[in-house]
Amino acid sequence: MKRSIDTATRRAIRDRLGIEPPRDFMKLLAVACKYSVRPARLSASLYPVLGHDLAGPWLTPLGVRGETYSATGYCNWPPEIVPILSLGCDGQHAGFVVTTPELPAKDYPLASFCPMDSDGAVYEGATFASGLARLIAQNLHFASEYRGLNPADQPMLDDLIRSLALKLPGPKTMFAARWSRVVPPGYAYLPTPDRLGVIAPAETIRPPRIPLSPNKLTTELAIEYAKRAAARGLFGSALCVLKHAYWHHGAGADGVRLALAMARSYEQLKRPMFAAIARAQARSWRK
Repeated sequence: MKRSIDTATRRAIRDRLGIEPPRDFMKLLAVACKYSVRPARLSASLYPVLGHDLAGPWLTPLGVRGETYSATGYCNWPPEIVPILSLGCDGQHAGFVVTTPELPAKDYPLASFCPMDSDGAVYEGATFASGLARLIAQNLHFASEYRGLNPADQPMLDDLIRSLALKLPGPKTMFAARWSRVVPPGYAYLPTPDRLGVIAPAETIRPPRIPLSPNKLTTELAIEYAKRAAARGLFGSALCVLKHAYWHHGAGADGVRLALAMARSYEQLKRPMFAAIARAQARSWRK
């Protein structure tokens, strides 16, 4: 495949991601194109080094026909993670952490999320490159326990390290990334069970004064609180409570109601991309 990605293709990738792709992400794609014989193989081209396939609807402009599904189709997928990599097991993907899509950004943290687990998002790095370096280090670590990296794949690893100026973490730190949240000026943060939290304009956030434990926060209580909070302009607080309830009770009829309520909160926070994902998840629960 050609190694350069023209402006029109980059724009199409941006439109499907819903965000401006970081420069290092485009460098990753250039390396992937270099080692892919044809578009059909692009998604798996970096697997020997990354341990992940490229995955998502954003691959379509590059001529890929497979692996173009979106992990956001999982009913419990947090809209704040924009998936770009697939582990190929249990729905686990890695993606950009986008907590304030209304604000422009040149880069994003990277996190992994497995829909089959209950421990929430796993932080990989404060930037795309640092998160990618962690995934590569983990893959090489596991590979060394079996057959090791195929010598034929060493040039690919070297290209990635050189192109993105990667610094691979050592054995003591490759599994020990800590969340590093950046709360923009004028914004505030509230924690949620998915570990992503809610970051929203400070005037829309107050700590909820209701119990958030799963045995006390019912669907009815969460939706009623969200209505009262929204009436006071506390859209961030409403979303926080709804995310708690959805994490614990988001299935079946409750899943539909909570997902639709979250969609309203996202719309009130002027985050239409996230609102669309929540509405799609509500439709999935109806099936």
